[in-house]
Amino acid sequence: MSQYFKWTYFGIIFSLCSCAHVAEKPRAKPRDIARLQANIEARSIASGSGAVTLKTPRRSVSASGILVVDWPRGLRLEVQNPLGGTVAFLVMDETEFWSYTEEEGVAWRGKVNAPHSRRFLPLPLAPQDFFRALLARPALDEASLGPKDHTLVLQRNGRRETISWDPVNDQVLRWRLEGEEGAYVDAEYGDYFLKSGQAFPRKVRLSYFQKGSEKFRLSWHWHDLETYLPAISNPFSIPPSWAREIATKNAAEARE
Repeated sequence: MSQYFKWTYFGIIFSLCSCAHVAEKPRAKPRDIARLQANIEARSIASGSGAVTLKTPRRSVSASGILVVDWPRGLRLEVQNPLGGTVAFLVMDETEFWSYTEEEGVAWRGKVNAPHSRRFLPLPLAPQDFFRALLARPALDEASLGPKDHTLVLQRNGRRETISWDPVNDQVLRWRLEGEEGAYVDAEYGDYFLKSGQAFPRKVRLSYFQKGSEKFRLSWHWHDLETYLPAISNPFSIPPSWAREIATKNAAEARE
């Protein structure tokens, strides 16, 4: 082989390798998003026990708990002491909430989207978005591909949302819901497992940020999970049936 053809040969090989190196990563295709949406919509009910952590800049509390989520109907979260007694309880349906802490000794009841609800609810989300966040069930209606691989962006209810997912398992990894003045809720999911043919994230972390600082975090780790509601008449009754004798105040009358 002449010297000329040798260098031409190596030049062609080098060019092919260089092109392979700078080639763009494959973008998600419609069928990938369809699989992601099918996995998301398969999750509608989750109930069972687990570990819950509530964290603010001043305090962090970890305890056992019972969680029931039924999209789009309601949410029920009970935080227990080591003996199984109730130290905090939150129940919410599509419009109303009832919140109780043993420390305060009274319960508060009010409309979820009213301004006063920020004082009693852990996250500034509409009820159905709260249920969605705990189930890793973001809405994908009119979502478009984001600037990064395996991300989706959409505008919903006047708010920008960003969703990232695992392309191997087609499951949601992160969901950010942006609010006003730089505030946002960041939801993270991990350690998916199968239950009754449906995949659920064993670990759920919901954080609320204002001006770049984390103001509140709710973490949940499933120990036991069922895909049906517990055998009680209405798990989302307000107030709950066991709490008829607990004094309940109108959240609209609470002082700031």
